[in-house]
Amino acid sequence: MSLAPLPLQIARVLLLKGRPYLGSAAWAMQPVERPGLGTLGVDKFWRLYYDPAVFTQWKPEQLAGVLYHEIGHLLRSHAGRAEAIGAVDNSELVGVSAIWNEAADAPINCDLEAEHIALPGEYITPAKLGMPEGLLAE
Repeated sequence: MSLAPLPLQIARVLLLKGRPYLGSAAWAMQPVERPGLGTLGVDKFWRLYYDPAVFTQWKPEQLAGVLYHEIGHLLRSHAGRAEAIGAVDNSELVGVSAIWNEAADAPINCDLEAEHIALPGEYITPAKLGMPEGLLAE
């Protein structure tokens, strides 16, 4: 098990202060450094890929929000569901197609907006995809 960088540890603690029920998921992810990724990402093996550059670009609360977002992918079993419908792309870091990832991002981000969770920059929502709220990625 590798030790997470300090900003990631701080983000975990910030997230868990308000949502302690996410503790098992937040600490189960194994951090893997991926310079140039530009964000965080997870795969079906609960590896958390991170670009260390985001630690200087995002506020700690935003990093915690993105961490919450990635936990959302894991808890909703998005990788397994992508495999079930053939939305996989092994050339992608996390193994799912870009279209599937956006479709999966939208309901997560919609839920995070409803909780007033800080996220950095622009992000996908159902409205930005021209879709109504309340739908699944499929």
